Amino acid sequence: MPEPREILYVPDVQPSGELSLRHSGLERCAPGHAYGPAVRDHFLIHVVLDGRGTFRAGGVETRLGPGDAFLIRPAEVTWYGADRDDPWTYAWVGFDGTRAAELLGMARLDATCAFRCGDAATLAACLREMRGIGRGAVRAEVAVLAPLYRFLSLLIEERGTAAAPAPRDLSETDALRAARYIEGAYGMPITIAGIATHLGVDRTHLFRIFRRRFGISPQEYLIEFRLRKACGLLRRTALGIGEVALSVGFDSPAHFSALFRARRGMSPREYRKASAPDA
Repeated sequence: MPEPREILYVPDVQPSGELSLRHSGLERCAPGHAYGPAVRDHFLIHVVLDGRGTFRAGGVETRLGPGDAFLIRPAEVTWYGADRDDPWTYAWVGFDGTRAAELLGMARLDATCAFRCGDAATLAACLREMRGIGRGAVRAEVAVLAPLYRFLSLLIEERGTAAAPAPRDLSETDALRAARYIEGAYGMPITIAGIATHLGVDRTHLFRIFRRRFGISPQEYLIEFRLRKACGLLRRTALGIGEVALSVGFDSPAHFSALFRARRGMSPREYRKASAPDA
């Protein structure tokens, strides 16, 4: 007899995050067991552990066995079914989030439905870890993200380096990634060259695409973002000028004050006084 389906649902998952687990499970299918045709509202990856079955998407039918996997995308009509003589067992994970499509693209899964896993056992172990995290625990929603990120990281490592990458043009997505990097690390001693290295692109290329997307250079974006954060600290806290400067990434209070005056038309102290509720 087939083993009962084992599923982990994470309660109250908000799909607005970078990555959100919808569900993860394992099933030893009965002979001929099938699902579909149907659509999903999230991404879903199945990893075949043993046995065989068939996956159909976009009019293409693919026979799959141990070590194979298949991806279902949101709003994509798919059908899949277990072999009648050697039905498959698969583990799966359903997820969504603002970076889900980007991460799958990094694994070269932006135009692929069925694919071969280089290390299906390790991928399956990540899925098993998701299922093993305390069901109903308050921490579960956060705890399951670690194996989910690790699962996608393994796919990126396997498939992202499977072939020599084509010459790369920095897309708008990369410009947004650069902006997100700045917004997350503005308080650190970051440099534009360091951001370019982090993204794996040439600094000149980063400058060009960033200007096209935001209308200013990455350096200007960094300075203005730091100054906006400084304005907030000056209005809402009693931190000293040197402490504000250091908090937003300037290592020199004098440089911070001079730059603030040049761009805001007043010194940080004058800005604080002008912004006071009883000013």
